Amino acid sequence: MSLATERARPATSRWPLATLGLCALFVLTFTATHGLRPDLDPSWTPISEHAIGSQGAVMTVAFLALAAACGTLSMAWRRTLKGWQGVIARLGLILGFAGFAVAAIFPGDSVLVSPQATTVAGMVHGAGAVLSDGVPVAALFAAWAMSRAGGVQGRHAGLMWLGAGISLSGFVAVVVVMATFMPANGQLGPEVPIGWAGRYMMGAHAVWLAIAALVQARIARSGASLT
Repeated sequence: MSLATERARPATSRWPLATLGLCALFVLTFTATHGLRPDLDPSWTPISEHAIGSQGAVMTVAFLALAAACGTLSMAWRRTLKGWQGVIARLGLILGFAGFAVAAIFPGDSVLVSPQATTVAGMVHGAGAVLSDGVPVAALFAAWAMSRAGGVQGRHAGLMWLGAGISLSGFVAVVVVMATFMPANGQLGPEVPIGWAGRYMMGAHAVWLAIAALVQARIARSGASLT
């Protein structure tokens, strides 16, 4: 093994370790914001409601942590994921990074505001939520890329598919709730249980990011990510 390989390996491992740390930061801040706002019913109140008000900075940090985790994982995959599947996986992470960052910078409107009174910041926040759907796309194509790669990567493909299923299930949960319970006027309320679905989706994305980071750390230690 060359000296260059020995030096490159620790550097390659920093990105997945950073991703794991950012996922932990998200869990801490996301949990803390619920303790700070016990007045918000988690069954139907959107997670974005936690970013409004004097204590909203905690939720902002949670959004930024997920954004940064998408960015660091994308950096970790620079030399690991090959083929067009790998390109799409990294693009999905870039979209996730942009989506969570936009959601952090532009707080959404209160759930009590009617759709007709939506502000520009609220609309931008909503666009960020759509961009964050790049995460389950990244999860699926990353698992596909590793399955096709074989070797060290292929041995970890099962974990990647498990993580992809978890991330995708969060997205599906939100879509099902919105399609089933959203009234025609678009006004959220106690009759639309989007709160639990949205919280599950955020947690599912964080779990997938952590799984992917652990897999990438193992690949980096084996030297498989080095060209």
